[in-house]
Amino acid sequence: MRSGAKWASLVWGLAIAGVGVPRLEAAESDFTTGPDGWFGADLEAFVVPIHVLNTYSLGWSATGGNPGGFVSFTDPGPNQAFFAAPSEFLGDQLASYGEELLFDTQVVPAGGPAATAVILVGDGLTLFYDTACPTTSWSQYEIPLTPGGWRVDSWVGGSEPTPEQMQGVLGSLDALYIRADWINGTETGSLDNVVLVPEPGSLLLLLVGAAAIVRRRR
Repeated sequence: MRSGAKWASLVWGLAIAGVGVPRLEAAESDFTTGPDGWFGADLEAFVVPIHVLNTYSLGWSATGGNPGGFVSFTDPGPNQAFFAAPSEFLGDQLASYGEELLFDTQVVPAGGPAATAVILVGDGLTLFYDTACPTTSWSQYEIPLTPGGWRVDSWVGGSEPTPEQMQGVLGSLDALYIRADWINGTETGSLDNVVLVPEPGSLLLLLVGAAAIVRRRR
């Protein structure tokens, strides 16, 4: 039996026993049938807290992704264009601490410097993570959901968050942004295969606790 099927069987058994269990599946968007609730956000450059100047509908194509469908966002102006996540990726995402945010992206034209690629907002804090500029071909990014490499409340420079701060943000996530705007000028960023991975160990501990409740009820 595959691991996913084993988890499903365990969750189903606990559900039958009347025990609430956490959501086990990763938050995921592969854009097969549309934008999946994602939208474009034009952020005021280098301002904290994040100031959203305007929001936009994304372009969507059923083909040309990595593979299949994908969304795109053409830079609307001189500020900072980002893809903004829907509610599925927000709220209590503490189970993803210690894991990764995965996504595929490309930009046309390319050639910009490294910049803030991901922004997390929650628990009164804003966290920033830089990567190299993507290319004109699909590139996979794996963003660690641990403090290393992140900055607190600063687009440039700034201190690394503590584990407690990062857990606080993930446990009460108000916004998740992925960069679409990489060069000075007008470009189009594309996004595919976004996955916010839950941490297996945390889920296992929660399920073990739920199973113990079942045993006590018998």
